[in-house]
Amino acid sequence: MSDLTGHCFCRAVTFSANDVEPRPVMVCHCKQCRQFAGYTWAATALPEAALVIEGAEQITWFQSSAKARRAFCQVCGSTLFWQQEGSPNLSISAGIIDQEDQLRFGSHIYVDHKPAYYTLADEHPQYAVDTDAPPLT
Repeated sequence: MSDLTGHCFCRAVTFSANDVEPRPVMVCHCKQCRQFAGYTWAATALPEAALVIEGAEQITWFQSSAKARRAFCQVCGSTLFWQQEGSPNLSISAGIIDQEDQLRFGSHIYVDHKPAYYTLADEHPQYAVDTDAPPLT
C-alpha cells in the first residue's frame, strides 16, 4: 500500500489517496476511449472514497454511454476519470499520477475495436469485447 498524488496538466485539479493499492493499468482500445484521450486510454482505478480531490469545481463530468461517465479538466482539457454506473471505484488516467513507478501494467482491453494503424507487440494479456476481460473498475 502506498500514497498516490496526481494532477491535471494545469494543476487546477489535484488529488491524493493514502494507503491504497491501485489496480493494474489497463489500456483501452475502444472508440470512445480513443476519442476521449486522443489515442488509447491507460488507466488505473481506486475506490472513489479513498480520493481527496481539490479543484473539483474545475471538473466537467459527462455521461458518455448508458453505463459510464467521464471527466476532464475544464481549464486545460486533461483526461481525468472514468466511472462505471454504480461502481464505488474511479478509473484514473495513468498519465496524471505522480508516482508512475508505483503503477503496474495489466492488460489491453477492447482490442477488437483497435484500428489498423497500430499493432500490439507486447506480451501483456489482450481481451476483446466479448471475452472474459478483468473488471474495468
